[in-house]
Amino acid sequence: MKKFLVILLSLALAVTAFGLAACTPTEDPETTAIDIAGEYAIDLSEAGMPMTVYLQIEDDGAFAFAADDSFSSAKSAGTISTLSTGYLMMFSEVNGEAVDTGTQTCNLTKEADGSLVFDGTIPYGSATFSSPMTNDDGEEVIISAVPVGSGDVSGDNENTVEPGIYYGTHTTDGMMATTYEYYLTIREDGKFTSFVTFTAMGSACMSYDYGTYSASGSMCRMTSTVYDDPETEDDLTEALTVDADGVYTADVKMSRMASDTVTIEVEKLSASPDEVVASYEGTHSIAMGPMTMDFDCTLDVYADGSYSFTATSSDGDANTETGFIGIENMMSLSGILLPDGMTSPADITLTEEGALTGQFSMGAGSRQEVTLTPVAA
Repeated sequence: MKKFLVILLSLALAVTAFGLAACTPTEDPETTAIDIAGEYAIDLSEAGMPMTVYLQIEDDGAFAFAADDSFSSAKSAGTISTLSTGYLMMFSEVNGEAVDTGTQTCNLTKEADGSLVFDGTIPYGSATFSSPMTNDDGEEVIISAVPVGSGDVSGDNENTVEPGIYYGTHTTDGMMATTYEYYLTIREDGKFTSFVTFTAMGSACMSYDYGTYSASGSMCRMTSTVYDDPETEDDLTEALTVDADGVYTADVKMSRMASDTVTIEVEKLSASPDEVVASYEGTHSIAMGPMTMDFDCTLDVYADGSYSFTATSSDGDANTETGFIGIENMMSLSGILLPDGMTSPADITLTEEGALTGQFSMGAGSRQEVTLTPVAA
C-alpha cells in the first residue's frame, strides 16, 4: 500500500505519472498541423486517485498539463508532433523550468472515440506519472485523456484540499489496541504539522510530524522531515486527499513506533481545538548587570500541537508566545519548536522524567534556553 501510494502521489500532484519509460521515436516527427487539438480531462480514479487533471492541445501542437480546466498554471508543456504510428509529445518545460528538447518524450495514440491513450512517462510539476501502471488491486490501468464535454469522464471531483486543521482517529488491532488522536495542520506557508496523542502501557504519549507539502486540486502530497521511508530511506511521502463527496482521507504515519503509514478518514475542523493535552512550568533568571530578573514560566500544549508560552517577570510584566511544538516523548525524547513568525523550527529536548528544554522568548532581548517540568494532571 505504502509503495503504491507514493507512486500515486507523484501521479496526483503532477498529474502524475503515466509512465513507462519515456519513449524514443523511431522516425523523425512531422510538423504538420495537429488533428487532436482540444481540451481533455484525465480521470485517475481507476488508478486509485479520486481526481481529474487536464490537458490542452493547441492547433499548432503546443500542449500543457494543468490541475484545472482554466489552464492558468501549467505543470508541464511542450509540443506534439504527428508520427505514422500516432503522436509524440516532446516536453520543453516542466515545473516552470526549461528542459532540453528530446530529453523527455512520450507517445500517445488516438482511439476511435476521440480519446488519447498515453504510453510512457509524463512529467507533471515536480512529479511524474506513467501508463500503463499496476494499481493497488494488481490490475493494469491504462491512462487516457477524454475530450472535455464528451460526458465520458467519470468521477469528476471539484473539491480541493485547502489549508486548515484536519482531525481523525486510528485504533490498532490486537489485544494491545491503541487509539491515536491525530491532528493535521495544512499551513498557508507551504508547510504542514501534525500532532498525535495516545496512551501506551499506561503512559500518556505524544508524537509529531513536520515538513513541506504540495497541493493540487483534490490531492495534497506531504514530504516529512521527521520520518524516513522504510523502503528507500528518503524523506517519507504522506498524503491528504478529498473525494467528490467531500470525504477527506489521510495516509500518514502516527508515531516512531509505527512501521508504516496508515490510511484514516479525517474531517476538516472549523476552529482550533481548545483542549490542553500537556502543561509545563518552571522559572528562569536573566542577569542584567548587577541585577537579576526572575521569570515564572508556563507552557500549555493544545491537541493540535499549538502552544502558548507565558513568561511573567518579577515586576509583573507578562509576555506570551504562540506557535507549534512537536513533542516525541517515547523513543527519541526530542522535538521542535516553531514560534509564530519564524520560518524554521528549533530543536527541543526532553528527559526520561519529562522535563522539556527549548529556547523561548521572555519578551525582550534574545531567546532564552528554558527548562520546564510537566504539571501533574
